[in-house]
Amino acid sequence: MSLNWNITKVPDSVCWIEHDGEGEPDPHVFAKHDDGVWRRLNPVTDALIWATMSVDLGRITEKNVDEWAYRLTIVQALYGARLQSSDGTPRPLSLQDVVDHIGLSTNVHTKGTAEWHRSVHRYFVKPKRDAHMVDSAYRFTRAAAEELEARHA
Repeated sequence: MSLNWNITKVPDSVCWIEHDGEGEPDPHVFAKHDDGVWRRLNPVTDALIWATMSVDLGRITEKNVDEWAYRLTIVQALYGARLQSSDGTPRPLSLQDVVDHIGLSTNVHTKGTAEWHRSVHRYFVKPKRDAHMVDSAYRFTRAAAEELEARHA
């Protein structure tokens, strides 16, 4: 299924970055809008659009800003920052970024908090825990086998 998004209720000054006028705009990055100005999607807007799938919230509203910030904090703690600054350092999305994008909507199904917690556990925490347990069991078995070999050598 495609990710469909709508930013018409978010100010253009938040969602779009105008071409600085130096040189020809790259048509793979910038699009010419109806007013003749070349713009590209703000990377923060793009990151929030894609984050809707991780936080399982299809819209940013005044009522769910705190839930957005809560889930985004957890997702970024698990997976890392969604953006990089110009010097390459990680740049997490902030509460202010979310507030600035009130009105953004996607076709992502919104999950309640408890259901979302179960999903995070099922798809991130449990596989990491299971992988750690398998790795620990392997290392324990390998050490035991080496000890037995050493005794019988």
